[in-house]
Amino acid sequence: MDRIYEYSILVATPDDRRGEKVNIGIVVFTNEGVDCRFRHADAKLRALTGRTWEDAISGAANLLSNLRRAGIPPTDIVGEQSLLSGLIRSSSLGWFKASGEDDYQEQVSSLLAALVDIPAKAKAQRQPRIITEMAAAFRKIKLLAAPDEAIKKGRIVRNYAIAGNEGLTADFAMKNGVLHVASALDLRKQSANIDEAAYKSIVLDKARKKYKKTRTIGVYAVDPSLKKQFSENITLLSDYSHDSYNWLEAADRERLIKSLADASHVRGTLPFKQLT
Repeated sequence: MDRIYEYSILVATPDDRRGEKVNIGIVVFTNEGVDCRFRHADAKLRALTGRTWEDAISGAANLLSNLRRAGIPPTDIVGEQSLLSGLIRSSSLGWFKASGEDDYQEQVSSLLAALVDIPAKAKAQRQPRIITEMAAAFRKIKLLAAPDEAIKKGRIVRNYAIAGNEGLTADFAMKNGVLHVASALDLRKQSANIDEAAYKSIVLDKARKKYKKTRTIGVYAVDPSLKKQFSENITLLSDYSHDSYNWLEAADRERLIKSLADASHVRGTLPFKQLT
């Protein structure tokens, strides 16, 4: 028999002054109480603020559960101004119909994928200039892996899955005992919101947590005269990087490439001086 479930998206605003909002989860109201599901919540908020939010997220889930247990209807719960000190708010109510447990789980998973999960990059999407330029530089010194070459061969691979089930992919990676993971951010544009920098930072943060020996590398491309304009994007990426480089500054670019060439186990790598 079909049942109707009401749900609300949980939206976090870590700082009202900045106005940045991220969808961090979903709450489904059931006859038994609430079903709270969070996706990348702490990682998303840490990427924006630099600190953990696990206690706040847990507190919001407990508050929702207690409100529902007290018999407060969903319409009144989502009408609350905030769930926890203004940090987490719930959207207006939506609903879906499910016939049985399997259908219910599928519906909830679909909502999370559509409204909360970090979207996976479209395969046909054009690569940013910085990606093609970095690949060309690595190829020039014979350090870029072939499309079907495994990372264990010691060359730099592109689009390395850090957490494939979460849609987290590093732009470049190389393994030589230590996993070198690079996120690249192209800021040669009129303006840039914080979302892309947050995604790139989450990839690096996930790599550090998943692998014991990891070197995270943040690479950005910005004209030195525009560094101040894009300071928030650069700082966010750099905060999650062991080393960060501006691709448009020759000294930085050479230091990055030389560090990877020196770390590589590939005997066929050309002398670094042949880059110029």
